[in-house]
Amino acid sequence: MIQPGEARLRRSHDIGRADWIRDRLVGFALGVHSVVPGGFPAYIRVLHPVEGPPPERRLVRWAEVAERAGVAMHASIDFDELAAALDGTPDSKWRDLSEPWTGSLDPEPLAALCDVLARHTATPAACWFGIWDGNGWLHPDSGIVMTFTSDAAAEDRDGIARPLLTEPGSHVTGLTWDAPAQAVPLFELPWREYRLLSGPLDAALEVGSVLNGVFFPESPNLIWPDDRAWCVATEVDLASTYIAGPQALADDLLADPRLDAWAVAADDPLS
Repeated sequence: MIQPGEARLRRSHDIGRADWIRDRLVGFALGVHSVVPGGFPAYIRVLHPVEGPPPERRLVRWAEVAERAGVAMHASIDFDELAAALDGTPDSKWRDLSEPWTGSLDPEPLAALCDVLARHTATPAACWFGIWDGNGWLHPDSGIVMTFTSDAAAEDRDGIARPLLTEPGSHVTGLTWDAPAQAVPLFELPWREYRLLSGPLDAALEVGSVLNGVFFPESPNLIWPDDRAWCVATEVDLASTYIAGPQALADDLLADPRLDAWAVAADDPLS
């Protein structure tokens, strides 16, 4: 349990930490290696789950949607292809699906991803996080409290534990951007600007916003360890998270039943 005063996420002005990523990207929207660095042995695409039909509204893998739609799954499939195929099926219940979360990986697969990633770096306690500056919840005029660590928890409708504040501002023990005292330095990647945070790997689950006392998680857009053993990117316009790293990491991700993971190549198109 996080105790009051134990802030695990910290702002960083050391934006040069991201230079190695920029130097190994090929440009904007030109393939997998335009969101994660080139030069790694293996690349993985993790599909963001969708919220299933009522009343359960459980998280559903794309493969289950594909089976219902009569579509063959493949590593570069786009969810629009599945949604279009569902429209032609007689099962109206399964046509009432949510869209996969664009630009953020749900907490459940994010926790599983972090669990696997931690086994493939010598520095899981020292990681870097990039948060896209275009997120409205990062700016004070949004009226929302920003990134923080809380010592209270509640369950959302999908059964996942979420920090819950009894009133806005209470039990906030970590980082907030509700009233920044000075300009935040940004690092730039093609067509994107990011704020930089540092902290342990599992603190990725503590990024998000608070509205009316409820925490809404937002996964970091970039994650990498201090030893640069791998890099994770959740591009703001995509319903997939991409990972670049060693083959052993790719093998573990593909074998993990908690993740909807697919092997891709660095120059494969983004989906």
